[in-house]
Amino acid sequence: MKRGRVRRGLVFLATLALCACATLPEGSVGPRGASPPPTTKPRAERPSYTLGERWIRSDGAYDLVRIEKDLYIFASASGREIHLTKDLAVARVQKGQSFMKFDPPPEFKWPLEVGKWGTSSLTWQHSWGPVLHGATFTWKVAAYEEVNTIAGKFMAFRIVQRMESMGGGRPDYMWKRELVTWYAPEARQLVKVEGDPWFQFLAFQVLSVDRPSAEPLAITLQAPKDR
Repeated sequence: MKRGRVRRGLVFLATLALCACATLPEGSVGPRGASPPPTTKPRAERPSYTLGERWIRSDGAYDLVRIEKDLYIFASASGREIHLTKDLAVARVQKGQSFMKFDPPPEFKWPLEVGKWGTSSLTWQHSWGPVLHGATFTWKVAAYEEVNTIAGKFMAFRIVQRMESMGGGRPDYMWKRELVTWYAPEARQLVKVEGDPWFQFLAFQVLSVDRPSAEPLAITLQAPKDR
């Protein structure tokens, strides 16, 4: 009888142990181990700029010459201008007699995180066509990834921006356009822009940026020893 009771007791304890293991939270390594720390989601706060900042890009070197309401206005020595909202959305680009503008400019929501998105309505105008294009604008932070540029490699947020015509009741006047921008927190600026042929006017890559060094260089001067 005693052996039977002992055997039943052991079976009961084994059953309890199995139930306890089955109810451990996912990722746990047991009662004596610690759960792995949760992975942090990359995010970027919105940068702010001061007058005199310079961006050196494949389409020219631009200095921040004015800050007007919600716009940063960068200008080059050749007279080109780039108008960006403080959310870093393109409002207007002027290159000689050619221009492209968006009214109202798109709105991005900061901080940037993968998966964040938004939509709005705007008009799109360019100098090679007098027509105002009404469009639905949608943006999404598609990835945080390494991107190659002329200035080197950066970890950057890839923001996919799509415009789709409202149509105006005309099925024959339907179109879609796409523009992709990469924002690198390390560089505090857009480091690359590309898009379909209609948006090549806006395309560029950075040529040079000021990268923060890992550690400041320490230099110690010592007086020469007497011999």
